Amino acid sequence: MRKFSQLSQMLGLGVAALLVANQARATVSFTIASGGLEPFNVAIDGTSISGALAGGILISQPASPTPDASLPLTYYTVCTDIQGTLVLGSTYTYNSPASFTGLSGVNPTWGADNAGKTSATADLTSASQAIQNAAELFYTHESVLTISGSTTDKAALQLAIWDVLYNTDAGGKLTGGRFTFGGGDAAAVNEANAWLGDLTTATYTGDLFVPNPLDQGNSDGEPPQELLYGISPAPLVVAVPETTTIIAGLLLLLPLGASTIRIIRVSKK
Repeated sequence: MRKFSQLSQMLGLGVAALLVANQARATVSFTIASGGLEPFNVAIDGTSISGALAGGILISQPASPTPDASLPLTYYTVCTDIQGTLVLGSTYTYNSPASFTGLSGVNPTWGADNAGKTSATADLTSASQAIQNAAELFYTHESVLTISGSTTDKAALQLAIWDVLYNTDAGGKLTGGRFTFGGGDAAAVNEANAWLGDLTTATYTGDLFVPNPLDQGNSDGEPPQELLYGISPAPLVVAVPETTTIIAGLLLLLPLGASTIRIIRVSKK
């Protein structure tokens, strides 16, 4: 969303014309629209980005090719790759949603320990905790992306998610680490900081739409954005005792059961 460009729809149509048709539903097409965006001055790894648009985006499956009925026709989400580019009005192809487990980001790599690293050299522990924190923020505050949320709310969510993706634990709260804030809607920043202060250590499962191919359509050469999708708390894992353990426990109860029967019989005499 670094250069979330508002180019003409003619460019978008030109990009769409270059996309190959979905094959066996391995990919899905989405047209990009604003879901409530506003500009901010930010920096990532020491590089300043003026007027980065932060907030919600609305992705929609176009009428052609035939939409994938297993996925929403429209969906509000946020981006994960601050140096990627989405062009409003353009259509991109994405892989069908896949778990974010084991991923480390397209551009740049997630995690406080991964400045200057590629996906091949990334510290996956740092990247994993970063996306977990982002998933918690998205799950907790996703409702602001719908029509009920203000643009300030939506921008706050995107800023907070960028912060944890590149600073991992959000200890700096937009003021320190790889990702920093330099100017924009102060109310959105305050709200983002409040949400960052509420982070827990909960674990989440969820998916990403990952662009495929990564080099499609953008004149600046930057890849499109990965998009968060379908986040939910990880299910609790309940340990199930082995069969031998269950049998041993039942055998221990047998003497108690026999004693109870004898007591009952005696009492009836």
